[in-house]
Amino acid sequence: MWIGTVAGLNEIKGKSVIRFTTQEGLSNNNIKNMLLDSRGNIWVGTLGGGLNKYDGKSITVFSTKSGLSDDQIRSIVEVKRDSLHKNAEGIWVSTDNGIDFITNDVIEHGNIPGDNKIEIYKRDDGLKGEDFCSNSGYRDSENKLWWGSVKSLTSLDVKTISQEKIIPDVKLTTLYLDENYVDYRSLKDSIETKKDWFVGEKKNQNFNRVTFTDVPAYCNYPLNLKLPYDINNLSFRYASTDLNSPHKLKYQYILEGADREWHQVTNETKAVYTNLGAGPYTFKVRARGASEIWSEPFTYSFTILPPWWKTLWAYLAYLLFLIFVVMRYSAWKNKALLTRQKELEKTVIERTADIVEEKNKVQEKSRIIEHKQEEILDSIRYAKRIQQSLLTNEKYIHKTLERLRRK
Repeated sequence: MWIGTVAGLNEIKGKSVIRFTTQEGLSNNNIKNMLLDSRGNIWVGTLGGGLNKYDGKSITVFSTKSGLSDDQIRSIVEVKRDSLHKNAEGIWVSTDNGIDFITNDVIEHGNIPGDNKIEIYKRDDGLKGEDFCSNSGYRDSENKLWWGSVKSLTSLDVKTISQEKIIPDVKLTTLYLDENYVDYRSLKDSIETKKDWFVGEKKNQNFNRVTFTDVPAYCNYPLNLKLPYDINNLSFRYASTDLNSPHKLKYQYILEGADREWHQVTNETKAVYTNLGAGPYTFKVRARGASEIWSEPFTYSFTILPPWWKTLWAYLAYLLFLIFVVMRYSAWKNKALLTRQKELEKTVIERTADIVEEKNKVQEKSRIIEHKQEEILDSIRYAKRIQQSLLTNEKYIHKTLERLRRK
């Protein structure tokens, strides 16, 4: 026996009680409803924690993160296998925000992120109310499902459930330029007749520089589009059809040349890009409906031309000008080096002449000094001779006087 309380799930085996709470893996202890399905799984609906499935070994949690419409579970109903209604087999859950259908694929293999197989039914699908009462779900003997909501009683005949894999077909409908709607057929006529074609509230934007080859039938976008560099704000408008569930259409897009990956899934039917640089681009958009299967991407290619100063001819001119500047600079540099060399040579010659002149002056002074020294030496030698002569005469006088005395 299984008993659900506001404090968890309890299994009674004889005289023992096994308790399951958030510590054992439950998403929430406040249990509102339970169901034992034909596979032997225990389904536990909580208030605030979503839906729990216990298979006897482990607990699997289904919540808004898994694809449920709400985490407030009000009732659980099963459409069993081999019920002759294959399209409706699985677990049906009513919440505070709609009715959710969990298919057998999800029950057996788990809900794969990004590959949502939980189907949600809301007002757009025919519900009169989306906030259902607790434990109001019921399947009668004719396999009709019943739910009681705050505003009405809802019945679903499972024989009417269709899971035909309808894949939507997505198309580009029109292309806005610089936030302006453009009638490309009229623009094509103006270009062919070489007339100006102005758009905008003030009629101040001339689109006669836009080039393209044709406009496809029943659509308003140009083929083989080439835009000047200053018309680079584009808004892609696209659409798709899903007659069974148009409100479930979702889109995803990417602009190759500007984006690295696909944008997040959205229900918006337009994609806006601003200040695109020059280069080739490919816009891709895909759609999915109730089948949750993506369509083949619609592909649209166009080119934004560079400004004249970024064209190949401009870059070639820049290269030639650079080569010319380098050559002129090299010639000027060589001429400057030669001039400097001549100036250095002249300076060397002048400095050498100065050195030679200084050397000659030094040598002349040396000769004068030597001459003076020679004159001084001659005077000294002459004085010595006079001195020697005087000394000789003195000796002779002494000798003469000495002889006279003796006589």
